[in-house]
Amino acid sequence: HSLRRRQRQMCIRDSLWNGPSIMNHRRMLWVSTVTSICLETSLKGRNPVSSIDLTRLFIDVRNPNALQLYMERVQNDISSPVDPLILRHHEFAFKRLLLAVSILDLDKLTLTYGTFSLSAIEEARDKIVRLLDEHFPMPNFDGYAPQVKRDFDTFISNGSLPMRIIGFLMILRLSLALFLHFESMLPQNPELFPQYRRYFTLVCLD
Repeated sequence: HSLRRRQRQMCIRDSLWNGPSIMNHRRMLWVSTVTSICLETSLKGRNPVSSIDLTRLFIDVRNPNALQLYMERVQNDISSPVDPLILRHHEFAFKRLLLAVSILDLDKLTLTYGTFSLSAIEEARDKIVRLLDEHFPMPNFDGYAPQVKRDFDTFISNGSLPMRIIGFLMILRLSLALFLHFESMLPQNPELFPQYRRYFTLVCLD
């Protein structure tokens, strides 16, 4: 009797933690946890952890359709009727994850003792800028119309502003590091002047 009772308790426990009603909560928790780990690692300059190790347990972030696949899984496990607000929360959380993973990938290039190519750095930089413009665009705040005020409040409340600050802070840090690198090499290598001029310009623009 005690064995059957224990088996029933285990079944109830497993159903509580694996049912559709709890899966989206677990997804949101894990997405937010991985995002925080990636951003904290990058901002504090720690040795980079592997973003793939952190995310491969539930989704392949390297898949170009990762966001679409994630949202399909969320919708499949959501209770009817579908709440658009919940979907927006999940979508925004996953977009933050994609940006955080991209920032961590950039750190993995620059915080290692091996060699890396400038083209790889540029590719990682371009990806971060693209994600910022695509997922966290800066609205037009010109004027004092009520809609402008609502757009500004939304931009602040949904977390887009902190993500843009963090993203462009990492871009500026990279541009400054490359500028100083080429500046130090320029006296002995005058042929590097185009690279020096490029990153000087980027430091000013970033």
